Amino acid sequence: GVTSKSRDSVYLSGKEIERLFNIELESERLRRVRDAFLLGCLTGLRVSDYTQIKTENIQTVEHDGQGVKCLVRTTQKTKKKIVLPLTNPMLLKILERNNWQAPKAISNQKMNKYLRELCQLVGFTEQIEINEYRAGVHKTRILPKYELIGTHTARRSFATNAYKRGL
Repeated sequence: GVTSKSRDSVYLSGKEIERLFNIELESERLRRVRDAFLLGCLTGLRVSDYTQIKTENIQTVEHDGQGVKCLVRTTQKTKKKIVLPLTNPMLLKILERNNWQAPKAISNQKMNKYLRELCQLVGFTEQIEINEYRAGVHKTRILPKYELIGTHTARRSFATNAYKRGL
């Protein structure tokens, strides 16, 4: 079937995030893009922040007399300090396999291009009806989901899934 959405309401479900996490990839380039994108899906950070995670951002923070591994970072856009407990097993595995940092950054344009390639490979081909308004003209197009996925989809996926879990 065809789902009707605006271009910027596309997100990945928890199951789709797991599918992306579990896919075996030959390509080092696509593995890096997948891991960077999943950092965004699992933290809710903006692309400017999830692509810049360094080893020094992973710190043990004291909580109730116990040390909890956390992502500690000052966000680029708002200059707010965030402390995010690293409890999600997928998130821990991604950080672990990338030496506790984000994979090597690439341009946003390339990242979006490779992301679409990756999501097509994973099979995110659901047909989605897009309503666009340009210069007051309404246009409807039907596109496969993978063509609508970009770096910001990660943040939207995190927020939508958190909302659906009642957070």
